[in-house]
Amino acid sequence: MRHSVFVPFITFLLLVGALSGCGKKPPQVVTVESKSTLATLRSLRSAYEKKDVDAFMKSVAAGYPERQKLQQSLKSTFSKYDSIHFVIHDEKMLIMIKETKHIQATFTWDGEWKTPGRRTIKDGGRITFVFDLKGQQLRTIKGNNPFIPRRKRMKQ
Repeated sequence: MRHSVFVPFITFLLLVGALSGCGKKPPQVVTVESKSTLATLRSLRSAYEKKDVDAFMKSVAAGYPERQKLQQSLKSTFSKYDSIHFVIHDEKMLIMIKETKHIQATFTWDGEWKTPGRRTIKDGGRITFVFDLKGQQLRTIKGNNPFIPRRKRMKQ
């Protein structure tokens, strides 16, 4: 009778011990790279709203595909609109750090562009930015560049 009581108890202890030893290391909440990535995104947003091409391009890597085209498009956008309001929803952002390659930040954004005639254009969506391994420079954008309003996406 005593033997039948101890077997389930010992089995339970072994199971709990095995399960507690199998757990993975909990993910770190914030890393240096993710803080740097957030700082770079905020820098890009700030420069964009201030319509400061030079400050914006400081956060864009020299190897960014079609870097000159991006710079010219920004200048064109800044000349067309009196004010720009750009929101990055960082509270719902997913930052993935690829060990030896890059950092990906996926987030939702909203933009509002106002023309001199006070016509307002609003847009938004979900996008992935790819940064260097330290999170300090934008390497590429996966999807349509949210900083360049597109006629097919614009709402009047």
